[in-house]
Amino acid sequence: MKRCRLTLLLIALLMVASCKGKNAEPLLSSLLGMNSKTVLILKGTYASDSPLEFTELNNNNLYVDAEDTSVDLVGVPRYSQLPIYLDIGEIRLSSKDYGNGLWSIDTAKDAKAFWDVIASERQVYCSQPYSVSLENDTCFSTGGLINYQEFMNGRGALYPSRDVGPGVYLHAGIFVRAIATGHSKLAGAIQQTAFDNNVVINATNITSLVQYDPNLNDGLKQVLPPYWFPLHFNSIMGGVTANSMYMTNDYVTRVVEMRFNMKENMMVHGFTDTNGYRSIVAFSDWRRAHAQERDLGGNVLMRARVYYPDYVNTLVIQGGTKSNRHYYAIVDPVETYIEDNLPVAATPVRQGTNIIKNLMGGVNYIIQCRFDANNDGYPETILDQQTFGVLPGPGTVTIGCQCGGGVTLCH
Repeated sequence: MKRCRLTLLLIALLMVASCKGKNAEPLLSSLLGMNSKTVLILKGTYASDSPLEFTELNNNNLYVDAEDTSVDLVGVPRYSQLPIYLDIGEIRLSSKDYGNGLWSIDTAKDAKAFWDVIASERQVYCSQPYSVSLENDTCFSTGGLINYQEFMNGRGALYPSRDVGPGVYLHAGIFVRAIATGHSKLAGAIQQTAFDNNVVINATNITSLVQYDPNLNDGLKQVLPPYWFPLHFNSIMGGVTANSMYMTNDYVTRVVEMRFNMKENMMVHGFTDTNGYRSIVAFSDWRRAHAQERDLGGNVLMRARVYYPDYVNTLVIQGGTKSNRHYYAIVDPVETYIEDNLPVAATPVRQGTNIIKNLMGGVNYIIQCRFDANNDGYPETILDQQTFGVLPGPGTVTIGCQCGGGVTLCH
């Protein structure tokens, strides 16, 4: 009992420590990344700026796969109450042009030659504590409760990192060891899994389910790299190098920001295996349709970019009409397959003026008004767009783009 009380007290103190400091920056975040010129930030959101609160997503209801008509929704948590546990092992960058990227890596020697490790310290993020024993709860011991909040609120969790050499980096990879989600049922009964230091939690480790497309045969699985280990960003789409992954040799602070669409895209799915019918929470099937197959991969995209805080621009967008299903998305026109990565930046459309920060200048961008037409959490429909230029920063750029629940006019 004393140990439980001590644990709860320490959790409370950590939550207090996550309060905002000067300039609305988290106190913990302000203390990290001060001894190197590279700061690594991780975000679990489609939106780079001001993502929706959990309670704003689908009226605080988890999305439900329309093709899985037998899913068990008895006792399903609200969106804001879904247990989520994420175990990240490493984060890497690569300046190597291997054509299709990870397809060419066959051995550990190939991988070592391909990747530069920017972060090797394991981090565990969790939406709630999962053990009363501090020794068994890596999430607690690494500040994962606070990092989870930062990971999901748009500021980004600071990940312990090291400097890497100058150059143009073409690939980024987030090596997720495990992800587990709550509301996992088999024939109506809540399922459990071992997580972290073999702590039993009321959740399912969905890692093996999100590696490949639904209906992909076993032969292709032996050839194709998995989606989830690592989550892969490729900035040489179609042989054109994107402009957002350059590392200068100058001693100036640079931020490496990586993000993937997790928060906005949680959905209840179902499938039948040898034990019976299962209901689980994974990512919405906005990109790879799921119809009760075991595999649920292909629906998480990534974006990695480098920006220099002393030289960034703030984009002021006028003309928004509040909508939880419309987004302003900023894309790079030199990318050939824009839809295979997340936008460079994005924000949900709110009433009036909307702000996107940390855009590097000296290049052109495209602003898009996008809409989640299928109500699955991902705004895949482009309603209108326009090209605009950004001068080298620091500075502010103001443009008009009517988007949201009213008239759409972005050119």
